[in-house]
Amino acid sequence: MGISMGSFGNVLLYRLPLGRSIGGRSRCPHCKHVLSPWELVPLMSFMVLGARCRKCRRPISWQYPLVEAAAGAVFLIAFFREFPSIPAVALLGLCLWLLLLIAVVDAKTATIPDAFNIPFLLLAVLRSFVAGEPFLIAMVIGAGFFASQWAFSKGRWVGSGDIILAAGIGALLAEVRLILLALWVAYISGAIVAVFMLSMKKKKMRSRLAFGPFLVAGAMVAFLFGERVLGMVGL
Repeated sequence: MGISMGSFGNVLLYRLPLGRSIGGRSRCPHCKHVLSPWELVPLMSFMVLGARCRKCRRPISWQYPLVEAAAGAVFLIAFFREFPSIPAVALLGLCLWLLLLIAVVDAKTATIPDAFNIPFLLLAVLRSFVAGEPFLIAMVIGAGFFASQWAFSKGRWVGSGDIILAAGIGALLAEVRLILLALWVAYISGAIVAVFMLSMKKKKMRSRLAFGPFLVAGAMVAFLFGERVLGMVGL
C-alpha cells in the first residue's frame, strides 16, 4: 500500500506545483505519450523500462522509484509502530507519507503547497487526539517558533508554510522534548548543508535554502530515535 501511495504521491508532486488537475491519464513529460497500465506499476515499471520512456527513450527521473520506495518504508514504519490497530496504522502512515511529499516538493520548488501542509496538520492532530496524547503545547511551540521569526523578519527568514509544517510536526510528536529535538536537528543539519553549499559556490550568502526538508529530517529523527537520543544525553 505504501509503494502505491508513493506512486500517487509522484503524481501530486508533478501536477500540483504546476497547477494541474490530478485527474486524467499519466503521460511522459517529454513526448506526452499516454502511459499504459503496465508502464505504471510502482518500482517494477521503472526497472523493466530501463529508466527510459518506451516511446521517446528519454530518461525517467529517479525521483519516481525513490519516492515509491520511501513511501513503502514509511508505511512499514507505521505498521510496526501501530499494529494491530489498522486505523492507527493508516493515520500514522498518511502523516509520514505527507511529510515525505513535503520534503520533496520543498526541495524542488522552495514552496510547500497547502494541499500537503494542511492535511498533514489535520491528520497529525487527529492521530494524537485519538491516541490521547497531549499534543497542544508541542504544537504551539513548533508553530510559535517559526511564527515569531516570520513576524520579526516580515516573512524574509521563513515562509508561512514552515509555520504550518512545524505545527503539524509538533502535533505528531506530541511532546515538548521531541519537538525541541526536531528543531535542533533541523537547524544543525541545515547549517551543515548551507556551509557546504557556500564552500562549493552553489549558494551565495543572500540565497534562500528550502528549510522544509531539514524540518522533516528533524521530525523523523525525533520520531524514530528521540527517546534514545534524549536518554543518551540524560534528558
